[in-house]
Amino acid sequence: MQLGRVYLAIDDVGARVEIGSWLVASIRSIRRNTSLLPVVLYAGQLEDSCVARWRALGAEVMRVQSRLLPAVERRIADGSLPVRARGVFLRYEIPRVAREAGERFALYVDCDVLFRREPSFPEVKLLGAAVTSRDPAGPHFNSGVLLFNTESFAAEEAGLLAFLESTLGNWLPSSLDEQALNQHFRGRFEELPAGLNWRPFFGAGDPEVVHFHGLKMEDLANASTGDFRPLKELVEKEYLTELARHLGDSLPGVFALLPGLQAQVLFEGTVLEPALERLLANAQRALPTLMSVHAQRAQGALHLRRWAESLRPGDGAALPLRRAAIRYDARAPDATRLKLHPGALVGLGRMDIRVTGAPGPLRMAWSPELDVKLETLAAEGDAQRFSLAWAGLGLDCHLVLWCDEGPLGPCTVEVESVGLSAGRLLACWDRDGRFRDEPSISAPYA
Repeated sequence: MQLGRVYLAIDDVGARVEIGSWLVASIRSIRRNTSLLPVVLYAGQLEDSCVARWRALGAEVMRVQSRLLPAVERRIADGSLPVRARGVFLRYEIPRVAREAGERFALYVDCDVLFRREPSFPEVKLLGAAVTSRDPAGPHFNSGVLLFNTESFAAEEAGLLAFLESTLGNWLPSSLDEQALNQHFRGRFEELPAGLNWRPFFGAGDPEVVHFHGLKMEDLANASTGDFRPLKELVEKEYLTELARHLGDSLPGVFALLPGLQAQVLFEGTVLEPALERLLANAQRALPTLMSVHAQRAQGALHLRRWAESLRPGDGAALPLRRAAIRYDARAPDATRLKLHPGALVGLGRMDIRVTGAPGPLRMAWSPELDVKLETLAAEGDAQRFSLAWAGLGLDCHLVLWCDEGPLGPCTVEVESVGLSAGRLLACWDRDGRFRDEPSISAPYA
């Protein structure tokens, strides 16, 4: 289906903070990478300086007020809604605006959504959205990219607006309206492909539309240099447990996608430009520190491992991957087990292991204290080779190798680890029923 326009929405408060810079980048991405016309619904004055900038970038700007504004203003006045609520509910004016313009379908995107190339959207009967998660009650969609059928949505508007008004503030602090939207349309929306609302925590990919959902660039840049003050209050709030997990899962995706978008000069002249430069310049420090916050807040090691599954050797051009390798000739006949620590600090990646001369088929367990068992290894002649993803925090992230037939030694073990890691690749031998406290051999990541 061919769309002509894409709608965004913001108020005068949002225009003055970081999300306003994301809107500038979004408009640039739409104009440079698609044939769509960006249309900004603005709950402010058209004389504001930001409007002239958006228009200079090629956007159409319309002054629109939400039909929920009187109720929203009352709740802002009594402190039960944040001031940004004025802009959030503008999105529900889009079907009406588009319908009056003769458009059968209308696409809405959040201000932190960037287009990498021309998107292809399917026709929908009522509402289309990309799923974030699934639970027994049904799939939950993200409201950052919404495709409306403006004709059929007309019959929904009165009931939806009444439901939103009656539940204003009920969904805080997790969301202003996304939970309400999901409840109202449960079982009645159509799933859009993930590539049309790709959050970085989805994993590696080549999406058309990227949604930088969650904590923003300035917070990440500050944290990358060790300043956690902007994040401290956020990560201590209960509702951000899930967001903390998403943050940790998002880091490789952010580092994979941002350099290409940076090359398009989408962030020029905004607060995002210096923040992005700081973040990328401190990548090696940013990844461990941010993943550490994530892992401690949301028990993120197991979530991070799925990211490691997506790493490929060619990712080195985009991701700050580093490598470490060791070779150990085990001559001690009583070396019964080998413990490998792929990173002394937090990280994630892939390990390739080759063992020659073992007395029989090897077995392995990943972080035994987590009780995550991996299948028996397959032999290739005299050598046994295997590859696995790893992710975790500190020395608790490790792999144990052993052989049911007896001690491993004498044998030769070769290990190469590639990933987003800090610290060293460590190997410890078990010779007396317990692992040695100091590493038998190690190598730095470079």
